[in-house]
Amino acid sequence: MTMARHVSGFLAGIMILCVASTAFGSPRPLRSNEDDTSFLNVFDYGAKGDGQSDDSGAFLKAWEAACNGDKAGQGPTIFVPYGKSFLLRPLQFQGPCKSESIQFQIWGNITAPAKIEEWHNCESGSWILFSEITNLKLTGKGYFDGRGQAWWSKDESQLLPHDDDDDSCDRPKALTFLKIVNLELSGPTHLNSPRAHIRLEDSTSVKLTDLLIQAPEDSPNTDGIAIGASSHIEIRDCTIETGDDCIAIKGGTSNIEVTNVKCGPGHGISVGSLGYEGAHETVEEVYVRNCEFKSSDNGARIKTWEGGSGYVRGILFENIKVSDTKRPIIIDQSYCDDQKSSCKVASSVVTISDVTYRHVRGISKSDLAIDLSCAAGTGCTNIVLDDIDLSSEDGEKSYAECKNVFQASFTSVNPPVSCQNS
Repeated sequence: MTMARHVSGFLAGIMILCVASTAFGSPRPLRSNEDDTSFLNVFDYGAKGDGQSDDSGAFLKAWEAACNGDKAGQGPTIFVPYGKSFLLRPLQFQGPCKSESIQFQIWGNITAPAKIEEWHNCESGSWILFSEITNLKLTGKGYFDGRGQAWWSKDESQLLPHDDDDDSCDRPKALTFLKIVNLELSGPTHLNSPRAHIRLEDSTSVKLTDLLIQAPEDSPNTDGIAIGASSHIEIRDCTIETGDDCIAIKGGTSNIEVTNVKCGPGHGISVGSLGYEGAHETVEEVYVRNCEFKSSDNGARIKTWEGGSGYVRGILFENIKVSDTKRPIIIDQSYCDDQKSSCKVASSVVTISDVTYRHVRGISKSDLAIDLSCAAGTGCTNIVLDDIDLSSEDGEKSYAECKNVFQASFTSVNPPVSCQNS
């Protein structure tokens, strides 16, 4: 009986330890495995982790070991320990690498310089740049803090120009992924970038999941995720609260899937803007499903400049919930947000076709709940609204505006839509 009681107590103790290790989320590794030669702790490369010392050099040394050093080819992991804060100045993790894959485990917190004068050498326009890498994975529950507060109050004219030999920075993006094939970013929180928080450029096969991205509602140009010239992108299970677009889908992109994203405050999920200063740009095959907009300036938006060329086609917004959102559905084919010059009607536009809004419901903060403003002459074609129910917040009757939309299909739409074409 005594032995049985001891065994029972021992097993109960093991169960308590197991429950404790998982009750507060995923287990957090506190140190590297000394027997795992491909596990690279940034402390082993000189990092201090005190939030005051510049740990950029240590991170670059760990990267060199993972990318091209003795650990290359073994699928190395760069480990950022939990409970520590690492100050990084602008730096680049550059490929191509000898390693077939590289992983960052980010359990600690990575912070940018607090003062503008401490930012140097960001010719990439970013705080942290990953470029020309295949099979890159970033996981963990740490955070990236861009400490953008010092930048937001500065007008662009106060930051430019620089002398040719001046290595100081314009207002940078936080993380940029350039020419990456097979990227997975899952877990870390992204805070207070000077500009866009995450930028994808010329990349393919990307998964962004389980991310929290936050900046104040009045922080300028702080897009959550900005995508350009990239394809086969999956964004899933994210909460994005910023001062600009939650997701901005720029030119040269295709095959984008956005699922279960909560957006707001911010400017919505936007295709565009496209065609600025006569640019030829294209976006196609974008699928946004099961998303929620709350306290955002826009919901599901497409915006293009007159004078540009190219096309937007094959766009789907489906199963969308909105609340306290000013313009839940908007197409603006004559977008103008240029503070430098007045916007003029031009002879060319980025064409917009094959766009569907299906199962969109909720409360519009403004009475104008649906705004389809397409350019005269060219207009938009094959625009589908199906099962839409948007009421206004103040109890007044919501309404829709529709101009120059051709080959439209409107089924079960509230408020009703009637188009004026020229």
